Amino acid sequence: MRWAILISIVFSGCASHVVNSPEFLETYAPPKTFSASQQSCFKATTAALKTLDYKLKSENSELGKIETERRKFSINAKIISAKQTSMAQLEQSDQLWMDVTGNDSSCTVKIMKMRLWSGVEEFEKLQSGGAEWARKNIVESLFKEIGSELK
Repeated sequence: MRWAILISIVFSGCASHVVNSPEFLETYAPPKTFSASQQSCFKATTAALKTLDYKLKSENSELGKIETERRKFSINAKIISAKQTSMAQLEQSDQLWMDVTGNDSSCTVKIMKMRLWSGVEEFEKLQSGGAEWARKNIVESLFKEIGSELK
């Protein structure tokens, strides 16, 4: 399980980023290049997604396209109000669209689109804390697992 502090700050708020804007994707989900062929990288990416409990909705190795189904997970959140502090388990989910490009010696994995939900509410914008959480817990975890699959 993952820990989040102040879920309202993590996933929504005033200073926000549009989730699928080019700026958001460049900053919080930048492409990652690996020293492996495009074909090896594609296989490693699909294996990494499965290891991280994603189910593949569609995949096309020739075009390097991958779409996941919506993956559900829970996080523990610390909720702070004026009178009390409590812990809650929140149902979250995400979905990814990715491109895997390259040649015989190098490949790049790029998240083209990302959807994030808390319960049934989809987040179109994230505050900086939520964007950092997504970068660390979704994007970096995925790229780390791809690297492990390529070893």
